[in-house]
Amino acid sequence: MPSAGNHHPRGEQARQQLIAAAVEVFGEYGLEGATTRVIAQRAGQNIAAITYYFNSKEGLYLAVAQWIADFIQQTFQPLADEIDRLWLLPAEQRRPELYLQHLKRGLLAFSELMTQTHTLNLSKIMSREQLSPPTPTR
Repeated sequence: MPSAGNHHPRGEQARQQLIAAAVEVFGEYGLEGATTRVIAQRAGQNIAAITYYFNSKEGLYLAVAQWIADFIQQTFQPLADEIDRLWLLPAEQRRPELYLQHLKRGLLAFSELMTQTHTLNLSKIMSREQLSPPTPTR
């Protein structure tokens, strides 16, 4: 399996197409209901590309989970940076209402983000994981 830093531009494009298609398919059908054939078709890729880039359907699912985590982290990094700056204030300037204001902004922004049409499948994947996480296999 190629490492994340060794992708050629064309290979990285194929990998990203597979992840994007997998977000849709896993969102619609879950890990168990999704098939690699449907994912590959939606991505416009050969089914063997899933094995090449991710080793398995489960490996692709983990890549999707990482993509979601990265997306959320990138989206909320500016707010996290603002909160970090609050901690740098002298103790007498740290007012609880400032923290509550940032918390409220974060919760509202997250709720809004996860209910948009383009993030609906992310929400479905996250909800499914929270309600019934897969059992570890060894």
